[in-house]
Amino acid sequence: MRDITRQETIRQVLSDNIPNDKWLHITDIYNLFEQAHNDFRPDDFLPLADYNSQEQWKRNIRVALRQFKLKNLILWNGNEKYLFPGFDEISNDEIPSLTQNTGISEQKLWEQLERKRITGIQGEEFVVEYEHQSLLNLNLTE
Repeated sequence: MRDITRQETIRQVLSDNIPNDKWLHITDIYNLFEQAHNDFRPDDFLPLADYNSQEQWKRNIRVALRQFKLKNLILWNGNEKYLFPGFDEISNDEIPSLTQNTGISEQKLWEQLERKRITGIQGEEFVVEYEHQSLLNLNLTE
C-alpha cells in the first residue's frame, strides 16, 4: 500500500486555503496546496507512471477538485480554472452547463453569485427583523 496523503486531507487543505470568488488556474491551486500542506507523505512525490513523470500528489489534487465539482461545491470553466464560490452549494438547475463540463461565462456566473448574495442578505434581514419583533413583544428591547 502506498504512503500518500489521503483525499480527506487534500480536500480539507484545499477548502481551508483556496480563496473564495476568485478563478484560479490549476497550477495556482498546486502552489497554494504545496505552501499550505506541511505533511506530504513519501509516495506523494512518486511519478504517476513510467511514461508520466508528474508527481502523484498533483493528480490527487485533480481528483479532489473533481469530487468538489461533482458535489457542486466549485465551478470549473471547462479548461484549467476553478472557482470556489463563497456559498455552500450551486444548484444543477441554476447552472446546468456545469454538470456537462462545458463551462459558463464569467458574466453569467457573477450574475448568479450576486443573486445568491442578495438572497442571503434578504434572509438575514428577515431573521433579524423577526427576532427584533420577538424581543419587542416580550418588552426586552426598545
